[in-house]
Amino acid sequence: MTEITSRDGEARAAAEALLQFGGSQSIEQSNVHSYGTTSNASDTNARRRSRKVCCGLMSDVRRTFCLGVTFDLILTFVLWGIFVKLKDGSKHNMTSPKCNMSAGMSQRYCDEILNFSMDNSLFDILICGIVRFLLLVFAYGLFRLQNPSVIAVTTFFTSLYVIVKVFLFANYGDDPPSYLLLISSFIVAWLETWFLDFRVLPKERASSLRLIEAGGHSSERTSLLGARSASEHLDSDFGTPACGSDDDDDDEGRAESRGYSSVNSEYRKRADDGWKIAWQLLNLPGGWKRESSSENVIVHSQEFRNLGKVFRLEAVIDASPDRVFQITTMRCPEIPSWNPTVMECKILQSLGKSMDILYSVTAPAGKGMVGSRDFVTARQWKQTDTGEILAAGAAVEHYLMPVQTQHVRGENRVSGWLFQTIPNNSNQCLLRMVVGTDIKGWIPQVVVDQALTGVLVDSIRHLRSYISRCQ
Repeated sequence: MTEITSRDGEARAAAEALLQFGGSQSIEQSNVHSYGTTSNASDTNARRRSRKVCCGLMSDVRRTFCLGVTFDLILTFVLWGIFVKLKDGSKHNMTSPKCNMSAGMSQRYCDEILNFSMDNSLFDILICGIVRFLLLVFAYGLFRLQNPSVIAVTTFFTSLYVIVKVFLFANYGDDPPSYLLLISSFIVAWLETWFLDFRVLPKERASSLRLIEAGGHSSERTSLLGARSASEHLDSDFGTPACGSDDDDDDEGRAESRGYSSVNSEYRKRADDGWKIAWQLLNLPGGWKRESSSENVIVHSQEFRNLGKVFRLEAVIDASPDRVFQITTMRCPEIPSWNPTVMECKILQSLGKSMDILYSVTAPAGKGMVGSRDFVTARQWKQTDTGEILAAGAAVEHYLMPVQTQHVRGENRVSGWLFQTIPNNSNQCLLRMVVGTDIKGWIPQVVVDQALTGVLVDSIRHLRSYISRCQ
């Protein structure tokens, strides 16, 4: 009896162990299935979003723009209809042989169209609105253009025509619609331009970049071995050991955040191209025009077809080249603390040991005529053929910093800092800068030149002051 009871206990324990093992196995399989389902769902959503962009489907902000253009046409037509209805026809020829229609509203519209004259009719403003509507809807609704060239042309000619019409039109009378039609045609055209240039196009570019990043991250989950191989390859490119120590956790975190996507390759290429262009400009001997030579800072400029106006600066700093490099490049987040011309400066993403994405915000310049600008720049720093360190780069778009409403997004077409050693004086640095910036906005070039020159000179003055205080 005791033996049977013992055997029953052993059998019961074995059964419980089997059930426990089976249950845990089921739970593990469920977890794996759940993870796979979530991963597949995420990948499917990413592919759908990518397919939406690739197939050219209209974004929400672009659809809002097209609705605004349609509202512009409807408003123009309604105001024109009210103007014709309230128009005093007794002063004009409403019995023209061209209008073989019964008296009343029909004859008023006939007179407005067939007896058109610049000083009496507003039918041309309606035609202008129809043409603007067709061009904008076809360009930005049907063909999905990504540049503001078409709306720039329509706004320019609309504004020019309305200004001419204001002086030639003589039938204002006491009818408010005549005033409203001219004013609305002018204002709405500029509002459409602003909305497209500062809302539609920047948001779509930022969304496309985020989708590419999401696609790169989702593809990592398809193969853990492939992701590890890519990680080791990236680490080897930048001289980081494949198996990092505890001290390299930050580097590994940055490597994981990079996502091994093609976007980062484009960032690196953009930074390297900007570095090469800056190096060529710094060594370009002729063609430079002197802009300023105050406070022991020499500023030259030169026009280039693809870069616009480029400024080149030279100044001697009472510190070693390595120290100036550390202050201006490696410790760039500290710049706003000693340079009032910079309001914010931070690193958005590391691209390796000698590359990163920098975000900076400049203070208003030119005595307030040039407002605050922000910039997103891919930078690279390395030694030149002659042994000096050059930190340079060019503008990029980054999903972590889309266009901000409180700043105008500028573009650093090229930007570089060269830190040269002065012969027989290791405690001084010849700092040479090259800056080619498009600050955007409709500002006279003379104002832009003066503002940029002033910012460059002020930056050197603040740098010298900061170094002297730290000594």
